[in-house]
Amino acid sequence: MADHPQYSCQFATIHSDWPWMRQTEDGCGGMGRVQFALAQQAVEAQPNPRHAEIWLVVFDEAPAGFCTTVPRERRILYVTEPPEIKKYPRSYLAQFGIVVSPYDFRSVERRSMVIGNPCLNWHFGVSRSDSGYVSKFGKLDDLRHLPMPQKTGLVSVVCSNKTATEAQRARLALVELLRDRLGDALHVYGRGFNPVDDKMSAIAPYKYHVVLENNLLPYFWTEKLSDAWLGWSLPLYLGAPNLAEACPSAGIVPLRPNAPEASVALVVQALESQLWDIRQAELAQCRAWMLETTNVFASAVRMLETATDYRRKQPMLAVPEPIFGVSRADVAAMHRQGRTQNP
Repeated sequence: MADHPQYSCQFATIHSDWPWMRQTEDGCGGMGRVQFALAQQAVEAQPNPRHAEIWLVVFDEAPAGFCTTVPRERRILYVTEPPEIKKYPRSYLAQFGIVVSPYDFRSVERRSMVIGNPCLNWHFGVSRSDSGYVSKFGKLDDLRHLPMPQKTGLVSVVCSNKTATEAQRARLALVELLRDRLGDALHVYGRGFNPVDDKMSAIAPYKYHVVLENNLLPYFWTEKLSDAWLGWSLPLYLGAPNLAEACPSAGIVPLRPNAPEASVALVVQALESQLWDIRQAELAQCRAWMLETTNVFASAVRMLETATDYRRKQPMLAVPEPIFGVSRADVAAMHRQGRTQNP
């Protein structure tokens, strides 16, 4: 290990109360040659003689008042919301040297734009307590080597009864069709049905889990899918159209967008064919693929280790620089800061 360069990486997010470090190898931020640290507000990175360089990863947004001395070229942003839910202004995106997003931003220079999965944090095994979120798993290996749970149920789905958007109404209509066809064999969890504190209890006991994404964007598979695989359940999947091209496709059962009756038929066929029993090897392969490709820390490590010399050689900033958020007030403050620094 001493013969190879080491890396420090600040990890900043407005979702800082989440047990993020459980997705790292040692549960304390270690991922191979990279040491991640959950950053809070003002952070002035201190050079470590053992480390080749210091990086910053921002997941969605950094906390209010966050500052960093990491140069723009070594800042990575993960865009976590679809465009109909949240807007990421050009001025916000310009603060980062790498932007990872499932959809393109024409305003981002081509060498900085990475089209890919946003690596949303897994919810499996996490519950809320009086002191915040608590995980049943302390580190990545605990999840990686989770034995097959006892499968006492057949099929489940987690879905809220929200009807604010067209996608939510379509999702709810599909769940109702499935309930009509499957009866008591389908267990429905979620707000308005059977609320659960930890999704693990709604997935682990079941051979199959219906995964209904909130959108049909390419590359936008979310924790809904990752959680199913973590629980060793075969996903009956309605979401990103290119998922089967990206992952070992036999480990999922793709449903048909905008074709609820056909999707119900595919679910029934999967259950009657006992696909969960048949596709154990493929399920394990997909699960291993998911642990590496939807883990934000593993994703960031790959980018750090393949970064160009241009990014590596950029000096640290002499003065901490604020990372502004996406609200109008934040963007206005960003512009004022720019005018102050560049009169």
